[in-house]
Amino acid sequence: MPNWLHAQSQFYNLDITNGLPSNHVYRTIVDRKGYLWIATDRGVAKYNGYNLKVFNSLSGLQNSDVWNLYEDLQGRIWLGTVSPEIGYIYNDEYHKAYYDDPMDFYPSDFLATPMGVMFITSDRQKKELIIFEKNDTFTTYDFITYTWATFFVPKGQGFFSMRMERDFYLKYDGYTSRKIKHDHSFIDTYGPNIARIGNYLFATLKSNENDTVLHVVSCLNDSDIYLPLEKYEHPIVPIEYRNNYYLTTNKRLYRFDKDLHLIHSLNVDSVLGEVQGSKIDIVTFTENDFADRCISTADDGIIIQSKDNRFNKSHSSLVKNKFVGNYYDSAFYWWEGKAKILYKYLPYENKISQQQISIKHVNNIFSINKDSIVLLSKKPLYLYSNKTSEFFPLNNRFFAKRNGVLTEYRTTNIAYSAIVSLLPSGIRDCIRDSSGTIHMVAEGIGYWHVSFNKDSTISESVDSARYLSLVYSRKLKSYIVQGKNNLLIEQENSVIKMNASQLSLLGINELERVLTDTFGNIFIKSREKLFLLNPLTGTCKSILNNLNFSNANIHIYKNKLIVVGRFGVSVSGINGPSSLSLPSTYINFKSQNYKHVSNSYVFIDSLFIQSDNGVYSFDIDNNTPHTFTFQYSLFISSDNYNHVVKAVDTIIISQNADNINWDFINPYGDGIVKYTYSIDGVSPAIKVSANSIELPYLTPGKYFKMKLVVRDDAWVSDEYTIYLFVKPYWWQTQTGKIWLTIIFGFVAIVCIIVIVLITRYVLNKRHEKENKYLELELKSIYSQLNPHFIFNTLSNIVYYIKKDRKQEAYKYLNTFSKLLRSYIKSSRNKWLPLSEELDNIESYILLQQTRFDDKFDYTINIDPNLNAEQVLLPSLLLQPLVENAIHHGLQPKIEKGHLSLSFKLAQKHNVVVVTIEDDGIGRIKAKEFAINGINKKESFGSNLIEDLVTIYKHYELFDINIEYYDKVEPEMGTVVTITITYNTSKK
Repeated sequence: MPNWLHAQSQFYNLDITNGLPSNHVYRTIVDRKGYLWIATDRGVAKYNGYNLKVFNSLSGLQNSDVWNLYEDLQGRIWLGTVSPEIGYIYNDEYHKAYYDDPMDFYPSDFLATPMGVMFITSDRQKKELIIFEKNDTFTTYDFITYTWATFFVPKGQGFFSMRMERDFYLKYDGYTSRKIKHDHSFIDTYGPNIARIGNYLFATLKSNENDTVLHVVSCLNDSDIYLPLEKYEHPIVPIEYRNNYYLTTNKRLYRFDKDLHLIHSLNVDSVLGEVQGSKIDIVTFTENDFADRCISTADDGIIIQSKDNRFNKSHSSLVKNKFVGNYYDSAFYWWEGKAKILYKYLPYENKISQQQISIKHVNNIFSINKDSIVLLSKKPLYLYSNKTSEFFPLNNRFFAKRNGVLTEYRTTNIAYSAIVSLLPSGIRDCIRDSSGTIHMVAEGIGYWHVSFNKDSTISESVDSARYLSLVYSRKLKSYIVQGKNNLLIEQENSVIKMNASQLSLLGINELERVLTDTFGNIFIKSREKLFLLNPLTGTCKSILNNLNFSNANIHIYKNKLIVVGRFGVSVSGINGPSSLSLPSTYINFKSQNYKHVSNSYVFIDSLFIQSDNGVYSFDIDNNTPHTFTFQYSLFISSDNYNHVVKAVDTIIISQNADNINWDFINPYGDGIVKYTYSIDGVSPAIKVSANSIELPYLTPGKYFKMKLVVRDDAWVSDEYTIYLFVKPYWWQTQTGKIWLTIIFGFVAIVCIIVIVLITRYVLNKRHEKENKYLELELKSIYSQLNPHFIFNTLSNIVYYIKKDRKQEAYKYLNTFSKLLRSYIKSSRNKWLPLSEELDNIESYILLQQTRFDDKFDYTINIDPNLNAEQVLLPSLLLQPLVENAIHHGLQPKIEKGHLSLSFKLAQKHNVVVVTIEDDGIGRIKAKEFAINGINKKESFGSNLIEDLVTIYKHYELFDINIEYYDKVEPEMGTVVTITITYNTSKK
């Protein structure tokens, strides 16, 4: 590595300028969720890697001067401070624990138990108290007075107390005590200058005037060790953290394991050096999951340090210029635009030369033969000879057709100019193959081939789409040409084009760089991701997914994939087709080296990074593997849910929850945190920077898959798959629905039964009334029909007797008595079988024939399809109609008449048609006779028939329709058609 590079330490200072309540920090701890808690003299701060949340008097603390922090088994952070109350922070809220007797708490030590927490404090009488906490309520045990120190011994299941009488007491659960005899010389020697870390007592002993020895004694046994300290070195604060012991002195930082074996000791000056020209006053330090080293200071806040920094700051003016390319490995070129100077570095000679040229801008260079290169500029192009360092401006003309081939014959005396004289000025990238053909992409013309022979230049368009760069793969024997949203792969006899839609199917959007290696791998860098595509294996996959590729560059060097960005540098070995080794990632911790990479390039086994903070180099050829674990966690809270979620997890939320709160905990956090989430079937991918989202409506009792990715300016999390389950009420569960169905079904059945019973009762009552009413109406009608008929019949009998026709009177009376018995029977029934009704009608007709001296005859026709025993007819329906036909139609007729009755079954089997036809005088003449007094007999039957039909239509199973038809001359008489429809729907 050139001697103009030097390494720089990497640390991040968290102080009042970025939200810390005070620069005086006592100590720090990392809780089980991953948060860094910071105790200061002006409050407590919680740090997630991005921002601070402060707890002080505004949050409810009685005293903001907090010197100790302790996390119990429930995840509560207890605060060590002098205060009339003692409390803890849980779910970002301060909680006060209740104690009946007023006192000032001075907690000197904490111990977590499965039931709660125990701590030791002193009251106003300087009496040591053991406080037992359970469910935010305290109970107290008075221990001892006049002690130097009292502390818990976790593995001893009790605590020690050192008294003026030099005795050690071991207390179990605050009830029993046992005196333990120790060498009194330890207390005699050190007295009150004894400090305790875990199960060990620490004290210093001066061996002479200037030298000090650290003496450590176990509280559980008599073992002890002596640790020599440097001259004028003295301890400041010892602390215990996660089974490790940390001791800070004015000169060194010590770390011991649980058995008090020294892990390392670090010189304070070598760790931090000078900060703004002043020494840092260290209070405590820990090495934890949040950072390689977290140092609390008295005046400078906390310093979060990354121990491994492979970035070296360069002070050379050469590498600060724009790197424009190289001629194989023998020459490297930089361009200084303002001074218009081209620098050339020859590594094998370790020589730097410079040449001022009248070129406005140099974008890139490419080699055309063993001696010459072409400088790609906006206008014009220049040919540069490595041997003579001469420049030749090249012709800007370009005559080739866009969609065809154009050959131009020319001669020239300028060396090499014929090779590139037809190249356009807007060339973005070029590659010259072994045959001399130049493959190029240029502005406005797309991808072209330019080939040469002795006397001519041939230009041919391959594709007119816009492209930005191209590379050649020897393994694939292909040119890969890259545009912003398109890709072209050109082989010897074929061209494969991929547009934006096809690339998006692979997840590739907005291409920025394409590189190839010796295994046929194609590395495609998009705006946010890096993809490995290999046509030989047919694979395409995104790689290094935890890196933010915005403003990142990629390089291939000695079968290594090198990625540089705001996160730092990642180096992965390329093992073969579609195969990479685990990456070695060297972090740019919280952008302490740089924030923006403007350019990067590989130069003599080193990666040079041109950034907003100068130029850095990175040693690529270091083969020491470096395993970096991207440690982060996602904390989600909603309603009663407060947990760190796993990569695949389930969150149960109540129906009252309106939103989800999340917090990304990342010790390497850099920049602004953004969340991209989607909920299948509910909401598409949404990007937010807020730590809370409003929940859409989610159906209770169902699982909804939410995908979530968190990114900042340097890092990207893996995809979280979180199943949201809205807890249903009992009646929304499947079991509840079954029970509700059963209950509602049972209630419905009961209601139906009740309704049916009530309906039946009401209908029965109504039918009973209707039947009584019907019977009364029928009896009324029958009572009118029967007297009417009897009156007529008796009149006939009287007539026979007057005429002394006793034989006819006897026969007539006999038939009448038979008919009368039938009528009496009919009056008890609402309907009769057709057979019985025919007997009644025929008896009635015979009586009338006898009465009128056989003045008419009759016929009765029955359809064979009618079953006279089963077909029912309304009682006494036909008799009045027959009576009207005889009395008003046939009787006034001078000639002998004829009466015809027919019964037919209609096409619809529930319809019976009865026809009563006579050849009498007709209804019109009958009315005339009535007016002139010729036939004054009043007709009661017609009115009674109308009433009877109305009742049957309303109450019974019959629909009755009666139609009257008067025959047209020369025919005489009347036709009465009775249509009876049996409505079964009324049942």
